[in-house]
Amino acid sequence: MEDINFEWYKVFYNVAKYENITKAAENMYISQSAVTQSIQKLENELGGKIFYRTKQGVTLTQEGKKIYDYIKSSIETMNNASFLFSQYLTIEKGRIRIGSGNSLAKTIFEDKIIDYIKRYPNIQLKIEDGDTSELLYKLSNGYLDIVLLNLPVINKYPNVEIIEISNTQYCFYAKKELVKNRDFDKIEDIKNYKLIVPKAKREIVDKLFEEQGVSINPQYEVSSSYIIKDMVLKKVGVGFGEKMNLEDIKDEIETIDIPKEYPIGIAMLKKDMCNKAVLKLYEMLRSE
Repeated sequence: MEDINFEWYKVFYNVAKYENITKAAENMYISQSAVTQSIQKLENELGGKIFYRTKQGVTLTQEGKKIYDYIKSSIETMNNASFLFSQYLTIEKGRIRIGSGNSLAKTIFEDKIIDYIKRYPNIQLKIEDGDTSELLYKLSNGYLDIVLLNLPVINKYPNVEIIEISNTQYCFYAKKELVKNRDFDKIEDIKNYKLIVPKAKREIVDKLFEEQGVSINPQYEVSSSYIIKDMVLKKVGVGFGEKMNLEDIKDEIETIDIPKEYPIGIAMLKKDMCNKAVLKLYEMLRSE
């Protein structure tokens, strides 16, 4: 017996389901003659009748019932798979894994991410913090879909695209009680305090001091902006971070703003490698 065309079985399944050639043809968006020809070809290959023709329609023969029972679950599983895939294409289902360094998901992009969740409630979202180099490695190797990051960064992955989308402002900040009655107006004043800097921003801080002709070696280098904030509130020293990340403690601190703005962006796989849910999130993150 030659290999039987799978489409014949799909036609057989629909005719058996509706017990009517016309309804089967309408459901499959093909002609009645195409349905009839497919059934004839299947019967010829199988070597026997699978339907009885009646005035009301068709009914399965005993052999036809056995075949229907055997293939029914497989056909329905494939139909469900097609439906599920269409949901992914229309963003009714899906998963996005976001990598975010230095609280960017909370400070800069929080409102847009929440808006995305509200608009597409069936998309699963996972947000992972980490070092920029580690997050880019995971993105390149398929463990993440989008990375939110401060720029500039060195991109050593040919399958990764980095897009600048906005800017952020940094500042030095201290607990008001720590700097009370002491100079805390200019970058040069920081040399009088213990300095706490984020590990990922050490290069930015060093360059700021270099531009001001000030030589300062930070006493504390910390990975987490939350830990820096906690240390500042406990009057350990002066912290450095994104001004937007300090809204919740602005009444407790004094700041020295950095007038220069620094770019932030998105890293993602090349657009032809991304699914529709990721591309839609990318569009929303870029929007004003």
